[in-house]
Amino acid sequence: MSGTVRLTRAEKKAETRARLLESATAVFAEKGMARGSIDDVAEHAGFTKGAFYANFASKEELFLALLDEHFADVLERVDRAITVSPSAGARAVLKARKPVPAAEPATA
Repeated sequence: MSGTVRLTRAEKKAETRARLLESATAVFAEKGMARGSIDDVAEHAGFTKGAFYANFASKEELFLALLDEHFADVLERVDRAITVSPSAGARAVLKARKPVPAAEPATA
């Protein structure tokens, strides 16, 4: 027995999906979402386009999955901060907010 742990089909699929998400982050950071292609993401992850489509229906679906991961991470950090110290948690939420630019006054 070699000691190698065999992954289940579901575990392999989850690992492939995670690698595609990591690669999409790198590709989109380098090229932007418009110029970064499905082929670029799949190649960066070491997979074929077929592996991409086995996990995502489109580049837009991939992008939404990236957003979901990002927001889940942010919410987890805020939840941890609030659990540790409610006032520190509130400060963390306020600090994480991006200011909304003031509207230009209308000219008559």
